[in-house]
Amino acid sequence: MKVIEGIIATLKDKDGDVCRAAAWALGELKDPRVVEPLISALKEESGNVRNAAIKALEEINPKWREIEEAKRKVSEFVSALKDEDEDVRSIAAKALNKITGEDFGEDEAKWRDWLGEE
Repeated sequence: MKVIEGIIATLKDKDGDVCRAAAWALGELKDPRVVEPLISALKEESGNVRNAAIKALEEINPKWREIEEAKRKVSEFVSALKDEDEDVRSIAAKALNKITGEDFGEDEAKWRDWLGEE
């Protein structure tokens, strides 16, 4: 679908507001093809873009235990708990709670232990 490809390309725009809007739009589409680009957006410089990517990924909420891609998404959210931006950490913790049903807040070590990661 060319629309999705176009929005994914917009995630690389130099304007953070454009990137944030693109992430939101991708989340609304709930298409599994957008997970990888949104995970990549978690590494963007702008905290607003990282926040939007987390919220978008949260919207694409497959049965995460059954899908390897979703497991990676959860792991990336745990990594976001170390983000320098307090809002990013808070949104990541809320997304983890919503996706997994667990509530370890922003405690990265507890999440890693729960996931079986070191």
